[in-house]
Amino acid sequence: SSDLKKFRKEPSSLNEMRECKLVLSPKDLQGIQIAPRVIEFGEVSVYSTNKKQLCITNNLKTHIHVAIAFTREELSQSTPSSQVIPPGQVAGFDITFYAESALSFMQATYFTINDAHRLKFVVTAEAKAVDVNMSHSDLIFRFPDFGQDMGVTQNMAITNPGNSDASFQWVLPPQNDSAFSFSPSSGVIPATGTLPVVVTYTPPIGINESKVEAQLKVVGAAEPKYLSLSGSVPAATCAWNIKDNRIDFKKISVGTVKDRKS
Repeated sequence: SSDLKKFRKEPSSLNEMRECKLVLSPKDLQGIQIAPRVIEFGEVSVYSTNKKQLCITNNLKTHIHVAIAFTREELSQSTPSSQVIPPGQVAGFDITFYAESALSFMQATYFTINDAHRLKFVVTAEAKAVDVNMSHSDLIFRFPDFGQDMGVTQNMAITNPGNSDASFQWVLPPQNDSAFSFSPSSGVIPATGTLPVVVTYTPPIGINESKVEAQLKVVGAAEPKYLSLSGSVPAATCAWNIKDNRIDFKKISVGTVKDRKS
């Protein structure tokens, strides 16, 4: 578990210093247990921080000094780099895997006991690009024939199946003319979570039809995703149902108001 004890990094007393310089016999080395020998992180998202524990048990009657060299950048956040493990105690090392690009990782990591004996454990991981999913690939906006609203909205969602939060931003092309907008326009999709998004179509004055490709940029993704947006406004019409293009009000007095149905 993650609360396994961490001991001091270097020997402090004269007795510890003497014991931590002892060369151990093969039988002594069998009294030091390492678990697990292979640390498997499995599939993880790039930019995610992943921790697992390496446990070293000292079944000897003397202190031992264990130092681990984390030479690979992907393991450089692992701690501590060394511990003095008392007799009969178990020490935990937090092995941390973090990658900024997709890769298959398999690395033998070496540690020394008392500066004399070199042992190893293996770390494996499969770092995958962040891949979010959109509920729609296109949205079509239509105004009702007799609507009074200035804009029309539609709901969609973006889902993050990965094991780390994904930062995103919607990018609209310059020719958008502010016809389409997103809420939120940027933010974070939680790991294994879904984020609702509201898309609004507000047609600019004098433009009855708009069509753009919105780009969903996600940090750690192999490539952006695209959402097709199109919106249209019904053309304004005015119909006269009259004969000979004339309305005859007959004779009316000056200054009076009169309605005439055609």
